[in-house]
Amino acid sequence: MFYLKAFSQLKAFSRLKALSGLKALSGRKALSRLKALSGIKAPNQFSAFNKINISGLFIRTGLVLAVALALGACERAPQRSDSASELKKTAEQQGPVQQTKLQPNKATLSPSRCWDLLNDNGLNLQCFYWQDAHLEQRSRALRISSSLVPAEHLLIYVAGGPGLGALTAENWAQYWLDWYAEHKPGFDLLIYDAPGVKGSSAYWRCSAYENTALALTSQNISLKNEVEQLDALLKTCLYDYDQRLKKQGLERGLHAFNALDFAESLQGLVNAMAYDSVHLWGVSYGTRVAMLAGENKKVKSLVLDGVYPLSKGGLFEQLNSVQRSYRLHQRLAKELMGENYDYLTQYQNYEAQLKQQTQTFRVQLWPSGEPLTIVLTPERLYQLHFQLLYAPQQAKLWYRFLQQPAKYQKALQRMLETVINSAFDRDFNSLLAITANCQDAAPVAKNDYDKLAAQVDVGPFDWQWWWQVDICGDDVFAVQQNIVDRDQLTTLLKNKRILISGGRWDPVTPSAWAHESLGDLNAEWLLEFQHQGHASFASWPCAGPVLDRFVSGETLRFKCKQASEAFWQLLAFDQAGQPRN
Repeated sequence: MFYLKAFSQLKAFSRLKALSGLKALSGRKALSRLKALSGIKAPNQFSAFNKINISGLFIRTGLVLAVALALGACERAPQRSDSASELKKTAEQQGPVQQTKLQPNKATLSPSRCWDLLNDNGLNLQCFYWQDAHLEQRSRALRISSSLVPAEHLLIYVAGGPGLGALTAENWAQYWLDWYAEHKPGFDLLIYDAPGVKGSSAYWRCSAYENTALALTSQNISLKNEVEQLDALLKTCLYDYDQRLKKQGLERGLHAFNALDFAESLQGLVNAMAYDSVHLWGVSYGTRVAMLAGENKKVKSLVLDGVYPLSKGGLFEQLNSVQRSYRLHQRLAKELMGENYDYLTQYQNYEAQLKQQTQTFRVQLWPSGEPLTIVLTPERLYQLHFQLLYAPQQAKLWYRFLQQPAKYQKALQRMLETVINSAFDRDFNSLLAITANCQDAAPVAKNDYDKLAAQVDVGPFDWQWWWQVDICGDDVFAVQQNIVDRDQLTTLLKNKRILISGGRWDPVTPSAWAHESLGDLNAEWLLEFQHQGHASFASWPCAGPVLDRFVSGETLRFKCKQASEAFWQLLAFDQAGQPRN
């Protein structure tokens, strides 16, 4: 189900970008970083893999996976499977949840063994389990500090997705240890696996669904055919996951997975940490969780990278993102290729070729190296088009391919390999992502959707039909709408210092959302990276110093030796939206 897994806006979009700072590493530290990055991850929202050329060697780098604002998956049909009927019955029994105020809770901490990591700088790494008092699930966490004595400030990284996990696994732990050593911040850093993701007791991967979806990428079929083949299987997996959670003691099952419940769990972790000054660093979907958890009295500030407002999401945003992606590519292509380059024409020319004759490519699955055949269709081409906005630095190669497809076949093969490995990342919980995004989003009336869909004249899909295959419209997810409006959120976050960052070419959480949030949240700063896509703050060479000064309440400075002014060109705005020096 490549279309559904890769098309959905936040779940599987890669950034195809090398992490800054790697070229400066040498010797043992460079080998450490290579070990940490090879095979899986690094921190930006959406788990994709990237090939980086270092000293002549190509390695796979995982960038953090982001998750769909709107995930489509199954047809609305008069006849419902027994599994779906059971979930609907559960939802009706529970009734709607209107709670918007977090309830007091405190997680229970217990020590666990740490990884044997390369640590040349003598940093203190503490690993532990935390028992979530709200959802009663156990997850892993790790804290990095410069000494055995806790710092005054604790910064908690709130990952995106929802569904991205294994953040406390060995490769991730090594990454963050290296990041901390490189940036030398004065705060302590906490990384945790949220309830439901890999690394928590509530994690479950439905192999039948994932494997079937992956196998379908080798077939020359349409999105509609994929949906028809996966509809019943997805519903069965959702039901099975719901039952597994209930047997573990989570009475609400899947319905406990939403932004507000994630925030309640995070608040419990905040309360369990022996710090009076806690700061939340949310990324993509994690910004939602951070904003909701930010009302906690111990939380002094928020850093929101790729801000995802609580008012956004759902099918309307899906349609908006389609049109936005073409506009962004059109503008970016002119900047990179010259004013005479017409992206839409080049794209549609190649799309027309695929309509006449699809192309077949052989790629490898990571890290096993297992071969996979992908049939490139016009619909799958769109996924590639969208995802490349995550890495605007790589877009020039894409534009050259569209001009001369025969010459750049190998380049396209590498792009497809990255996309497919991103979409089927084993550390991502697809079922959690579907559930959380559906419960967070307001329902969309068909008449309203049809009006907007009729205005979309780009892309290979029948957008009016897409409403019928949006699983969020299924009765299963009609139980819970945890919507907090703008005024409520502004009140909840009163007196909190807020820093927002975003990329100019971000197709998922666009820069316009960052500018809107600047005023809505009374944020102090907005940092807009002019040559970046989605959630790139962690890769910024100045990230550590800027975070350090922000959490300490000092005046921000944006100059650092490692940052290339061209690559990391930055515009800063104040609370009124005026440029700042």
